[in-house]
Amino acid sequence: MNYLLVLPKDSAKSSGGYNVFPVGIAYVSAYLKSKGHSVFTANLEFFKESTHDALRHLIETHAIDVLGTSGLSRDYMMLKALIDTARSIKPELRIVLGGGIISGDPMPAMIALKADIGVIGQGEITMHELATALDNNLSYEEIPGLIFKSGVRYITTSPRQEVKNLDDLPFPDYDGFSFPKYMRQINYDAAYIIASRSCPLKCTFCFHPSGDKYRKRSLDNIFQEIDYLVDTYHPKALIVSDELFAPKRDRVIEFCKRIAKYKISWSVQLRVCDVDEEMLNIMRDSGCVTISYGIESADDRILFSMAKKITRAQIDRALELTYAAGIDIQGGLIFGDAAETMETVNNSLKWYDENIHYGLELNMINIFPGTGLYNNAITRGILKDRVKFLTDGCPLINVSNLSDQEYRDLSSNLYERNMRAKYEPHAMEINNIQDDGNCTISMICNRCGHVSSVKTDNMHIHRTTCRKCKQRYYLDPFKKIAHRQLPDNDFEQYERVILWGAGELCIKLLDQYPAFQNEKFIVVDSSKSRQGYSVCGKQIFPPSYISEHNVGTAILTVVRRKEEILRQLAAFPGITSIYLPQTAKIDDTHAEFYLGRI
Repeated sequence: MNYLLVLPKDSAKSSGGYNVFPVGIAYVSAYLKSKGHSVFTANLEFFKESTHDALRHLIETHAIDVLGTSGLSRDYMMLKALIDTARSIKPELRIVLGGGIISGDPMPAMIALKADIGVIGQGEITMHELATALDNNLSYEEIPGLIFKSGVRYITTSPRQEVKNLDDLPFPDYDGFSFPKYMRQINYDAAYIIASRSCPLKCTFCFHPSGDKYRKRSLDNIFQEIDYLVDTYHPKALIVSDELFAPKRDRVIEFCKRIAKYKISWSVQLRVCDVDEEMLNIMRDSGCVTISYGIESADDRILFSMAKKITRAQIDRALELTYAAGIDIQGGLIFGDAAETMETVNNSLKWYDENIHYGLELNMINIFPGTGLYNNAITRGILKDRVKFLTDGCPLINVSNLSDQEYRDLSSNLYERNMRAKYEPHAMEINNIQDDGNCTISMICNRCGHVSSVKTDNMHIHRTTCRKCKQRYYLDPFKKIAHRQLPDNDFEQYERVILWGAGELCIKLLDQYPAFQNEKFIVVDSSKSRQGYSVCGKQIFPPSYISEHNVGTAILTVVRRKEEILRQLAAFPGITSIYLPQTAKIDDTHAEFYLGRI
C-alpha cells in the first residue's frame, strides 16, 4: 500500500490564527517511515496549484491507496474540502483521519467528514499497526484506538495506551511537510519542538488530544533534536510548544543551563504558580523572550470553576515578576465559564484595564468537542446536535449564568476590543512608505525609552515588543494616514451596501467614517460563529442577505483574503460594484487611505 499524508492549504492559518507547525502528523510520518511503510507526504500550503490539481498529481504519480490527514475541530471546513476533493479524484481511496477533531468526539467527526477510519488519540503506533494490517490485507477490528464504519454502524475499538517513553519515538518528519519553507515564510525563522505531551490538569475548557497522562521527554533527547534543528535549518528562535513545559523548577533550570550555549531566543508555556524571581532571571539570561501563561480569569470564583488550581494573587505575582524580568508575556482572559456572571465579568475586565500594559488578549470561551464544558452543554441539553455543531464551525454557545443577551453583548464587546490596538507607544511615526502599502514604523518605548522600528503594512495592527525591555505594543499605522472622503455618489444610488468581513478593517471603517453607521450599510460575514452578533452596533448577517435583499454594491473589508471573497461574491450576480480598501503613497512619510472600485 502507498500512503499519502497531507496537510491542507491554509492549515498554517488554522488553530485560531496561531502559526504552529503541525508536528503531530510529522511524528506519524516519521514513525511510519521508520517501520518501512511506503509513505509520501505533502504540505499543500506550499503548492502553487489548486488543491485538486496538486492532489491529483500526487495520487496518480505515486499510485496512492490511503490518504491520511489530521486537524482540530475548528478545521472542519478545511478538512472537508480536502477529503471531498480526494474522493472526487479517486473514489476508492481510503481516507484515514486523526487529530483533535477525531479524538474530541469521534462519532460526529466521522459522520460529518465521511472518513473511512478515524485514529483516536496519539497516532504513531496506531497508524503503524493499521498500515501493517492494510499492507497484508488483514482485519484491523482489534487494533486499539480506531473508529470505523461497519455496515450502518460505527465501531470503536479499545482505547490506545499512551506512549510512555517519548524518547522511543523518532524526531518529526520535518522535511516531509516543507518545514524550511514553513519556518521562513510563515513562522519568522522560528522552529517548534515538543518536549512533553498532555498536561496534568483538567481545565474545563481544555482538551488534551495527546492523552490524559502528562509525559515528558528526557532533556538529552530534546537537545539531540535541538542540535538537529539548529544544524539543519538554522532557526533564529525556538518555540517549545508544549501545553505545559515543566511543572517542576529543576527541569526548567537545567533546560536553561543547556540552551544558553546556543545563543538562541526561545519561548515556553508555564503556570503562574510555578515561577519565581530567580528562575525568571535565569530564563531571561539563557535567551527566554516570551512566556505564555494560562491566565483565563481574574476572578477566583471562575478560576475555581475552571479547575485552574491557581488564584488571582498568583497571577498578579507571576505577571509582575515576569514583567520586571523583561520577558514578554503571552496570555489572556476568556469569558463564558459555567459560573460566569456579569459580576465576575466586570471583575475581570476591571483587572484587565488596570493591567493593560501586559498586552493580554480578551476572548469568549470557544467550546470544543472533548472538553468538560462541551460535555456539560450536552448533559444540560444546550447542545443537541453534535454533528451540526461541528459542521457549523463550533460556534459560540452560552453555558454560563449570563442571559443570552448579556452573552451576545459581551461577545461583541470583546471582539471589538480585540480588533483595536490595546497598548500603544506614546511616540510613533510612519516612514519609508512603499507603493505596495508596506511601511516602517518607528517608536519610542513608553517604559524604557528605547527607539526601535518594525516593518508592516499601513492598514493593520502589528503586534511587537520593545527589543530592550520586551514591553508589548500594538501598533496601528491606520490612525496615522490621511483618509479620503467617501465616494458618496457611488453609494447614494443603492438602497443597501454590504461590508463583507466583520474584522479589523470593518471596525476601522465604522470608526473612521460616520456615514457607515447609516442603516443602508450592512455587515456580512461568512463565518457562522460571527453571524447574529454585532460589531460597532451593527448586526452581522450571513452572505445570503445579499440575494435576499437584492444588494448591488460590496465593500471588501478583509483585504488579506481578497481573492477568496471575490470568488464567493461571484455567486451573487446582483453585485455590480465592488470596492476595496487601498492606500496611495504621497511621499516617504505620508499615505492616503481610500476605497477604490475594482
